[in-house]
Amino acid sequence: MKKTQLRKLIKESIKELMTEQTNPNARMVQTLFCDGSHESLTTTQDCSTLYPNVPHFANAPQGTQCAGVMNASFFHNMTINGQTPQLGDTFNFNLQLSGITGFPGGIGMINGNPGYFDSWVGDHVVVKVFPGAPQNSQVDYSSGAACPAWPSTSSGCPGCNGGNHVWNNLQNWINNFNNLGPFSSSNPNQPCNFLNNKIAQWTNIQQGLGGCNAYYNQLECKIKHATILHQQNNC
Repeated sequence: MKKTQLRKLIKESIKELMTEQTNPNARMVQTLFCDGSHESLTTTQDCSTLYPNVPHFANAPQGTQCAGVMNASFFHNMTINGQTPQLGDTFNFNLQLSGITGFPGGIGMINGNPGYFDSWVGDHVVVKVFPGAPQNSQVDYSSGAACPAWPSTSSGCPGCNGGNHVWNNLQNWINNFNNLGPFSSSNPNQPCNFLNNKIAQWTNIQQGLGGCNAYYNQLECKIKHATILHQQNNC
């Protein structure tokens, strides 16, 4: 083989290798387990408040608690089946550590602490996505199993939009509800009195319904949103 041909072959091989190692789909992500827990955090907040754009957690029954997240430095530059991670995607972490960058202490810290990350093993849900560093190496994970459905509420009915019925007008209702007078009132008892009355009213109506129908689901969504506002306003 001529030297010119050899140089060309080497250049093409290097180019292909660089392309493989600089996948522009790589992103930094933060994750939780399907139950809303985190490997090392215990501070929690209502799931739908923390992650309204992650379908699994946005549809959690009212009162379901999720942890905040801080593992972006661990899943620093990753893809899922070679593709850009999206909110709500699941992937399987099985101690595939080679190539991870950006972790405090570097890969040496990981290799020097065998067993430290055993509790991280399993399917993770992507809850936040940030820009990656395509010029660095990355790890590609396999997609994980879909998160199981949340348990039914105490009534036996699914949580808001968690069953066979979906309220497509929910977001419009939320926008209108948030602009009602009690939320801008100078009365120190508002909007708490208003929210207390609405939650009680909708709960009473639910108790008189004969099953988990579409109207029950609408009321469940209203109660869930009012409960979130109740917490936000320190009622």
